[in-house]
Amino acid sequence: MRISKLISTCLAAAMAFSLINPAVLRADDVYSLKLDPGEGTKRYFTADYFYSSSDALTGMGIVKGYDKQTNFKPANECSRAQMVTFLWRLAGEPKPKSKTTAFKDVKSSDYFYKPVLWAVEKGITTGVSKTKFAPQGKCLRRQMVTFL
Repeated sequence: MRISKLISTCLAAAMAFSLINPAVLRADDVYSLKLDPGEGTKRYFTADYFYSSSDALTGMGIVKGYDKQTNFKPANECSRAQMVTFLWRLAGEPKPKSKTTAFKDVKSSDYFYKPVLWAVEKGITTGVSKTKFAPQGKCLRRQMVTFL
């Protein structure tokens, strides 16, 4: 039940992020959730609709920031690699059973390598083809729902 609630929160946050119009917001404007690199959990924010979900997921280590964890950048688009990584972290970062992948665009040195292996094992994703995951591709709302 708890995992289900966390996944629902993650989906809501991800879908909300996809609704933000990047033409209206700049990644460095006042909408950035500022993280204090010295204290890690202290956050500086404005009262925006995405704050509570972002704050909860950041506090749990599910969503991490940019620029050495100092900026949240809500105007950025969510990639397929990021979404699979969010889900993997929500599941407790389980160790995948497999050690290799057929995806040519996923390397063992990538931060999303283990999350992709895990997601394939769990049937969460099959990639965009048998040999391509497209990690830097936008994670469209229809893909987010399918991953969930």
